[in-house]
Amino acid sequence: MKKKFFNYKNEVVSSVFRNLRDFAIFGASGSGRVLNASLRSCGFEAKVFFDNDKNKIGMQLDGVEVCSPDEIGRFVLSHVLIGCMYSIEVKEQLLKNGFAGEVLDFCFIHERSYARHYDTGLIDRSMRRIEEAKALFSDEESRKVLHKVIEYRKTLDPLLLPFTPNQYFDDRTTISPGDTVLDIGGYDGDTAEIFSEKVGNSGAVYSFEPVEETFNAMKSRLNNGRIHNVIPLNLGVWSSNAVMRIDSDADNRVGSKIGRESGGNKINVVSIDSYVEENKIGKIDFIKMDIEGAEREALKGAALTVRRMKPNLAICVYHQPDDLWEIPLIIKEMVPEYRLFLLHHSQSIGETVCYASARQPACKRLKK
Repeated sequence: MKKKFFNYKNEVVSSVFRNLRDFAIFGASGSGRVLNASLRSCGFEAKVFFDNDKNKIGMQLDGVEVCSPDEIGRFVLSHVLIGCMYSIEVKEQLLKNGFAGEVLDFCFIHERSYARHYDTGLIDRSMRRIEEAKALFSDEESRKVLHKVIEYRKTLDPLLLPFTPNQYFDDRTTISPGDTVLDIGGYDGDTAEIFSEKVGNSGAVYSFEPVEETFNAMKSRLNNGRIHNVIPLNLGVWSSNAVMRIDSDADNRVGSKIGRESGGNKINVVSIDSYVEENKIGKIDFIKMDIEGAEREALKGAALTVRRMKPNLAICVYHQPDDLWEIPLIIKEMVPEYRLFLLHHSQSIGETVCYASARQPACKRLKK
């Protein structure tokens, strides 16, 4: 009996597997090869890998030839399934090369953490909440972003994604010299380094990273850069202070998830409210959260701080399938005067961020 590739409702995906015969996978690196293995376990064999890496052209990977996308005319294909993170660029390239078949983003749909994001049954059941969230955004562009991301999830068409660069940084939620920043999900210190530059010597950045390996990488980065206004903290963030477990994939350290289940390494987690009180932090100006699905719990534990200090926020809203609409509703309920904005910062399913600011927008100068 063949294994089922996708266990949720999505008519586009169902149609693909009703008609999937001659297909290619774009991306001959880790994600593409994992996609190929998943499809093969379900009885589907790719005819070819396409990849832009010239060093891979002509190779046989997992029994499949790797070719340049410029050679696509050699093959009779109904579908190209994208198995890399640059799905917008890939589809544009294939269309430019004259490919007339279906080009769909399959990079994450087979992964346990993201499969349910593409469940149109969940979207249909959540339409009332989605519309409520849409009404809270302060600009039409954010409402369009919400709509386009949901349509992408329904169709797997990457050209619907409203990609914007510079994740966590938006002109409407600025960081200024002297600010205090909470960098929650500090990873290896990449964003802490940028925050450090923005707040200057008179500011401070508290960077929370629970995974020991990446925490040590952060400390090395800060030491090598002689950065002294960042306080690295080997802590997770949750709704309360506790000892929990983290499921950390050694091959994908950005995907570590905190939970109460057995397995994984024990870590200490804190609530923002307790940390701010215990360390007598007088003001918080900006909070960034990118913590692999723990954002809602972390917001619960930051409620007093957020309500009292009303910092600018940059909160990831893509780790859980309904974060996209539920987290904006939570933020607005916490501080009704927040203005909310939504941007999408990748060419695939991830990196959607809800920004919030209670500060008055700068007045535009009137033309004389």
